[in-house]
Amino acid sequence: MFHTVFHQLKNPQNIGMIIRSHVAFAGSKLVFTGYEEPYKVKRREKAYSRSLFEKCESMHFKDIDDFFYWANVNSIATLAIEISEEAKSLPEFAFPHEVAIIMGNESYGLPDNVLKKCDHIIRIPQFGPVGSLNVAISASIVMYEITRLQKNSKPVIGRMFDYT
Repeated sequence: MFHTVFHQLKNPQNIGMIIRSHVAFAGSKLVFTGYEEPYKVKRREKAYSRSLFEKCESMHFKDIDDFFYWANVNSIATLAIEISEEAKSLPEFAFPHEVAIIMGNESYGLPDNVLKKCDHIIRIPQFGPVGSLNVAISASIVMYEITRLQKNSKPVIGRMFDYT
């Protein structure tokens, strides 16, 4: 089981695409941290997510420390996706039973104070000359890998929701 954590993401396209992947891979909660107010999905996010935000349970933590407290109390491992020397390669990582995948801002990623509090940091290996992947692509790859490795995961063929 996984939760998807948005820490100060700004781009509506990225937020919408991550929500869409979150639903496609049967994520649990959407968690927004580092925003003054609870996140309100706007028209552009709805377009990219196919309005799936309304189908998700979401939480808001203004302060990232409150999120880490919640995760700890609920025995949820915290996992940052980040390019870092301390990061473990995705194919070598053994996912905990319940995990919160934390994605950072599109421009500067996750701050050091957040990375230090995470239980795990992983990176996605790349083989070409690109320095980094888009945050929505990275989140989708990790969500797929978590779901693929779960023994009880069975793909759903066709539409689960009415998109109209």
